Parts: sequence; C-alpha cells; structure tokens
Amino acid sequence: MTNKTSDYDLTVIVPVYNERGNMLRLETALSAFLKKSKVKSCILFVNDGSQDGSGDLIREICRRNKDFFYIGLAKNCGLSAAMKAGIDYTCSRLVGYIDADLQTTHLKISIFCWNIPMIMSWSWGFGWDGRIVW
Repeated sequence: MTNKTSDYDLTVIVPVYNERGNMLRLETALSAFLKKSKVKSCILFVNDGSQDGSGDLIREICRRNKDFFYIGLAKNCGLSAAMKAGIDYTCSRLVGYIDADLQTTHLKISIFCWNIPMIMSWSWGFGWDGRIVW
C-alpha cells in the first residue's frame, strides 16, 4: 500500500478500536467534512487491533472513498500508540485527529481549516519534522 497522504494538506487521523457499529455513521460524517474542507484533506484510519470486524469495514470504506486511507496495528496497543502510528505514517503538512465515536465533531476540525492562523491560539505543537500537529 502506497502512502498517499503527501498529496494532501491535512490528514485527519481516526484511531479505531472495535467501532464496527459506528463505522458507517463515521464514514458519512467524515465524507461531509471532506466536501466542506477549505484545504485538501484526507482521512487516515488507524485500526488498533479491533476484534469486531472494524478492520473489514475500514477496508470497504477506503475502497469506496478515494480520500480515505488506513493502516493497522497487529494488536491493540491503545489510543496513544494508535495516534503515534498515524502521526508517524502521515506525510501531509497538517495533521489533525477525531475520535471514532464522534464525541469530538468534525466541525471542530473545520474551524482550524478555515482559519489556519487560529492554530496558534489553540492546542498545538510541531512534529519533529516541522509539521503542525493539533
């Protein structure tokens, strides 16, 4: 699998662990975000060793959506490890994330995209390679 995140300005990382029942709702919400995003954006699912069939659904969703990608961990390593794997894999200039349970709405990501300078007044940091991470 080729890493295509470098073709985008923003990669939204979505750690997933046993979210099978939520995946179609997540696909709908993230697709809506991509259509409205002010910067060229993609979605990167990180399957954190799900045992409920989430991985199969992630692959189906990525086949249906040209701007959706995935990586997988061999076993459940926890949210922090899944986030780090996503950040390490991503090659876009900007990196964001959203929880798979949609507790943080995709609209919050949009706020950052519409006014990138606002990043400086929110939680932010820089990756070791200079990418902006929030």
